[in-house]
Amino acid sequence: MRDGSWRPALLSLIFFLTGCARTEYHKTQSHPRAASIVSYAFEAGQTPDFGWPAPGKVTRYFGAREGGAPRKGVTVRTAPGAEVTASAAGTVGFVDPSLEGYGSTVVIEHSAEYATVIAGLTDLSVSAGQSVRKGERLGKAAVGTDGACTYYFEIRRHARAEDPLSRLSV
Repeated sequence: MRDGSWRPALLSLIFFLTGCARTEYHKTQSHPRAASIVSYAFEAGQTPDFGWPAPGKVTRYFGAREGGAPRKGVTVRTAPGAEVTASAAGTVGFVDPSLEGYGSTVVIEHSAEYATVIAGLTDLSVSAGQSVRKGERLGKAAVGTDGACTYYFEIRRHARAEDPLSRLSV
């Protein structure tokens, strides 16, 4: 799948996260914060060995919630100043330092099938197009309005959210 067939899935994720209209993409033919990925860390069919971006306690779980759309990831409370790292090797496909509703957000493409979304960061240290190793620093967990230090984490397969707890130990 190195032929670019992954691009619609990444663009769909970017459009979802940014709220960009598809017509805007057709006019510009690219997204200003999206990378042009040329290689993956994992071959098609391989499942990355995901790890937690930072240690902590899950405070908001994946799935249904009262009075709103289902959560597509988990929120993790962590230590103040905790470094948040890549959960698996890959290429940074998207970086936005102030994505509305998410804060600083990084999307990492691990293969033609898998991507992770990590949000609620500060002090970003990666840029779109950069290759990252598992455990490589992306930024720090930000302090929320409630004073807690948290980050948000999604695992996506073919652009669909999967419960991170199904792939990681608690």
